[in-house]
Formats: sequence, C-alpha cells, structure tokens
Amino acid sequence: MNLISNCCIGGDYYNSLSKEYNNPFIWVIIKPKDMITLISHFNTINFENIELLESEFSTINRKCFKIKVDNLFEIHYPHYLKNNNYKTIKYGSTETSVDVLYADIEKYIIDTYIRRLRRMKNNNESPKFLILGDRVGYEWDFNSICKLDKINIDFKICLITDKVEQKDFKNLHIIHFHSDNHYNSRIYNDKEIRRYLGL
Repeated sequence: MNLISNCCIGGDYYNSLSKEYNNPFIWVIIKPKDMITLISHFNTINFENIELLESEFSTINRKCFKIKVDNLFEIHYPHYLKNNNYKTIKYGSTETSVDVLYADIEKYIIDTYIRRLRRMKNNNESPKFLILGDRVGYEWDFNSICKLDKINIDFKICLITDKVEQKDFKNLHIIHFHSDNHYNSRIYNDKEIRRYLGL
C-alpha cells in the first residue's frame, strides 16, 4: 500500500489495516501548495535531496521539524518532538500515542524518512492520495482544489471537504463531509474511501 495523505488520516489507515509504513508521508502535515507540487511532480522528484528545518507548526511546548524535499515542497512532522529530557527514544506522550519524544529527534526524523523512502522505492507501487480539505491551519480553498483537479497525472485522488460538490470536478473524487477531524472523517466515510482508493 502506498497511501499518501496531508494529515494523520493516512497513519490511521496504515494502523487500522495493519500495514507497514511504506512511505515517508505518514503522521505528517502537508499544506495544499506542497501537496499540489508533490502530486504534480511525483515521478520526477529527487526524494533523496532533503533539508531539515524547524517547522512553523512548532510551539513552545512542542518543537517539531519539517523536511524540504528537492527544494520543491515541505513535509511537516508534528508528532516527532524535540525533548532534551529523553536521551533514548520515547514513544507516546500524554497527548497522543503517536508522538515520539527524543533529544536527537532531528536524526530520528532523517533516519525514519530514509528508511520509509527505501520501502516506497522497493515496492514501486503507484501512490494514492487521501486529502482532508478542512483541517485548521492548512485548509484547501476553492482555487487550490481547482488546481488539484487540473493536474494531468494518472493517480487516484480522494478529497474530503464540504466546500465543493463532485459535479464541479472531473479528476478528483469528492466526499462531501466536513473534514476538520481526521478520526471522524475516516469512521463516517470509511467504505467510500476504501472502495474508491482500493484499500
């Protein structure tokens, strides 16, 4: 399975289907412009050309990072947190079980990215994209959705949002649902998501 999502719903599916994490885009945030770039150039991107930077999603209590790929787009890792109290890797926090706490989280992020990238390349499976359009901080507006629909590439793309209707788009599969919560978005739309993407 090579499911790529703009948020945690991708990780939810890998866990619920008991699948190995087969790409570097799991438990991440990918903003609309970055997702459009990723999908548009997927077959030509040099995924090994990466730079680690602090993410703008960092807060005082949750310092996290992002990876810039091939100087084209960014992947944010909000669950991999810098914490100098942990000299060895700590899985899970009081906030969520998918958090990883570690003093050397930068190395962990790079190592994890490279390991999952190798799996993706070895599997050589065409990606499928699942996007939640209503997540606070990286919502999809109408113009971004139109740009996504105009991408000339043969990938299945499922967008969950209540901003638009299916009749207005030909290359996207629209599920009309307010997708601000990744858990509810999966639970209430699971059958349609799995049917369309073949999960």
